[in-house]
Amino acid sequence: MKTPNSTHRWDHLWQVWLGGYRWGKYLVRPKFSFISLAILMNADKYNSLTKQQLEWIQSAAIKSEKDAMAFFRVKHEEEVKELQSLGMEIVQMPEADAVRIDKLMSDTMWAVAEKKSGEP
Repeated sequence: MKTPNSTHRWDHLWQVWLGGYRWGKYLVRPKFSFISLAILMNADKYNSLTKQQLEWIQSAAIKSEKDAMAFFRVKHEEEVKELQSLGMEIVQMPEADAVRIDKLMSDTMWAVAEKKSGEP
């Protein structure tokens, strides 16, 4: 029986540092989630900013996200190579299943966000 594992930073921690690669031998593709970083700010403070200040924050956030994605893309490739060297194999999920899981993950994340924020 194959034990699926997606690869991102938390899975790398589990698979390599804690030895999960010994019993989870497969990396299922496509992967469905990727978290680089989050920028959080008090809503009252954010709403009190000037248009110029909001533009600065937006510009910095976009740059930060692009930089983080570039960094983590390289990091991810290195980690996959390391996991493969430890014996993990990449397997492809059937397209129909991938589409269904992607939608389920997206719908679930948005539902949680809406519930936590109190806004639809």
